[in-house]
Amino acid sequence: MPSLRAPFRHPMFRRYFAGQAISQVGDFVFFVALPWQVLVLTGSAADLGGVFSTYFAAQLILLLAGGVLTDRVSRRTLVVLSDVLQGILVGAIAVLAGTGTLAIGHLYVFGALFGAAQAFAMPALSAFLPETVPKADLQAANSVYQGTRTLAFIGGPALGALLIALGGTTAAFAFDAVSFAVSAALLWSARGSPPTTGPRERKPSVFVQVREGWRYVTRVPWLWITILVFAIVNAAEAGPRGIVLPAFVALDLGGGPTAIGLVLSSMAAGSLLGFFLPNVLPAIRRRGLVAYVATALFGVSIALMAFSQDLVGILALSFVHGIAVAVFSLMWQTAMMEQVREDIRGRVFSLDELGSFVLLPFSFFVCGILTVLYGPRLVLLAGGLIVIVCAAVGLLYPPAHTFESPKAQR
Repeated sequence: MPSLRAPFRHPMFRRYFAGQAISQVGDFVFFVALPWQVLVLTGSAADLGGVFSTYFAAQLILLLAGGVLTDRVSRRTLVVLSDVLQGILVGAIAVLAGTGTLAIGHLYVFGALFGAAQAFAMPALSAFLPETVPKADLQAANSVYQGTRTLAFIGGPALGALLIALGGTTAAFAFDAVSFAVSAALLWSARGSPPTTGPRERKPSVFVQVREGWRYVTRVPWLWITILVFAIVNAAEAGPRGIVLPAFVALDLGGGPTAIGLVLSSMAAGSLLGFFLPNVLPAIRRRGLVAYVATALFGVSIALMAFSQDLVGILALSFVHGIAVAVFSLMWQTAMMEQVREDIRGRVFSLDELGSFVLLPFSFFVCGILTVLYGPRLVLLAGGLIVIVCAAVGLLYPPAHTFESPKAQR
């Protein structure tokens, strides 16, 4: 079993790691500031859902283009450019907030542009990581990367709440903008390894490349089945977690931005345990089975939040939720990074994100409205129960949870 220190022997990974660590802190500062800013401007969960719907809709529309471009150009360059664009966008929101001219319409436009930039950054980041370490160190590198993201998830929301208390959302947005600039500078100094599958001078058309990625995914049962299942799982979980829960703890429980930050940090603390625990236990041979059990667990945690009477109960369930989501993510991401061919990896990651997140704009929009109409508890319970049913389907159907070994994949 490789040591978690092994990836740091490689200079390329160290630069990648440093850039992402800084950017991730800014991300989680941002994800406290944005929902609080929407609630301050409108006090409406429906508007919060609308902003997030706009963000994910733009991201999904461009994800396939992002995946194709990831396989055609330098992944490092693509990530750097998207960091620069996102930094400019968040900086503009900071200026508007600081001058008192920020309106809810600005946040809808920002959501669309930010989502478009993320459509190119996400597949590029995922495809670039395996280029930074040898294959033997890949699970350790993925654990370190995900675990560091989780540490940022613990500290970032607390820092976000502190920045809002000291300088309002202006300070929080400005911090995120600076983090993008630092990340871009560090990632620019990283160098990806040359492709191992032959020259890339002559490229087929974009349509042909997308079709090739689609055919690859549909030939691997655990890939297409899990992507399909998670289209429903993510829709049922993300809306309640991302829209209903912040509004619930900030408004119904009277916690304000501090409560939002605490809930996010509690999830992150659980995620930290979930990402590192598999690396100190005996090797996991049935990753798919473990991934689907974890899915059932985070469905249970969301459903039980509906019965919580205070913030303490929410924090405990958020910790469990974080563990479960982290275990699934580590099993899934490592399996994909090990088994998907390097020359097609960007397209497969983008198809995964497109399929898995295709219903998220609908989820955020509908959950915001349902929360206004029926209250947050009913939406949390319904979302959790749907996730549990989906996990049961995956557990009862072996092709869904039989993740192939790297040697079996061609």
